[in-house]
Amino acid sequence: MIKNKIKKFIEKETQRKIKGLNENLISQGVLDSFSMIKTIGFLEKELNVSINMEKLSPDNFNSINSMVKMAKSFKKI
Repeated sequence: MIKNKIKKFIEKETQRKIKGLNENLISQGVLDSFSMIKTIGFLEKELNVSINMEKLSPDNFNSINSMVKMAKSFKKI
């Protein structure tokens, strides 16, 4: 399941435990701008999508659930 893959990726990259799929990762200090860029690369590779950087906002990274929703909205390569 992609949600679990994203969760494991972020936990590995940030060395922080994520409590839930709706946890606000930005306000909790789990994600910063650098880790968001790394996560975009991970999502593009894992989901085989092209993420349009012009349509991104920090809100897309508030939680794992919001990342999944965002990634599903972009076209498959």
